[in-house]
Formats: sequence, C-alpha cells, structure tokens
Amino acid sequence: MRRLASHLRLLGAVLLLGACRSRESEPLVTCAEFGVLFGGQVQTLDQIPFELDRARQTVGFRLEFTSVLGSSLPIAWELDMPCRARRPDAGTSARPGRAVRRGSAEAKIGRRNFEQVLVFEPSDMLGTWNIRVRAGPVWVIDRPFLVYDAEARRQANRADAGM
Repeated sequence: MRRLASHLRLLGAVLLLGACRSRESEPLVTCAEFGVLFGGQVQTLDQIPFELDRARQTVGFRLEFTSVLGSSLPIAWELDMPCRARRPDAGTSARPGRAVRRGSAEAKIGRRNFEQVLVFEPSDMLGTWNIRVRAGPVWVIDRPFLVYDAEARRQANRADAGM
C-alpha cells in the first residue's frame, strides 16, 4: 500500500511537471502587428509616409496576448534607421550611416494587449527602417519598412500621368 501511494505521488509530480513545461512553451503573444494605428486596429504597411502630425497619422505596434497577463511583462523595441552621420567603413561612399532608437515599457497585469505609439522626429531621414519588438525574452516583430515623402511621391505620380 505504501509503495502504491509513493508511486501515485511520483506520477502526480511528473504530470504536474509536464503541465508546467507545456504552459511555458505556449506562445505568450498571439498577434504582433506594426503599422498605422487607427481605432484599435493596425494597418500593416511595408511603406509608411513620413508624417509628423499625429492627428493625420499614428504609427506604432500592437501586441495581443494569449490570455490576460498574470504578471507584468517587459516590452522593448528598436527602430533601426538611416541617419546623416556617415558610416566609418563607407570610405568615399555617400551612403548614410545607421542609428538605433530604443524604447521600453511594461505591459501591466490584467491586460490582454499592449499598444505603443512611435513618433517620427523632424530630423529623421527617409529610407529603409527596421522595427524589432521584444515581449519578455522573445522577439515578436522584426521587419523592414520604407519611410517615404508622400508629397514628393504625389508630384512624381502627377508628372508621370501628365506625360
């Protein structure tokens, strides 16, 4: 009888250990989107116009979690972008350098999602940028996007249509 009780306790411990491991392997973030934010939705774009007025356009990312957070979760992000400083290895090339803007926040206990607005600065350059977002230890977004001058593109399109 003692032996049976001992085996049952061991079996219970093994099952509990297996259950804990399976929960850890579940993804914490079910949806991670980057783009133009509007009304709780995200319009995912590969090309985003450079717009300083947040009333006209708000850029950012949104994370949706598998379940309500039982503990706070650190969120970190990086924007890799062109900058005016020349690359040290560029030699005589006119290629711009790169800069990284970093930020962090915390998704609070009891939340099912997290949203972060990212702001363009007047000194930011056009070109290919990259966004990386980490939720806890896992990178959930890592993708390039093009920042362009919308007015210059409209003028070029009008010129092409007129010819």
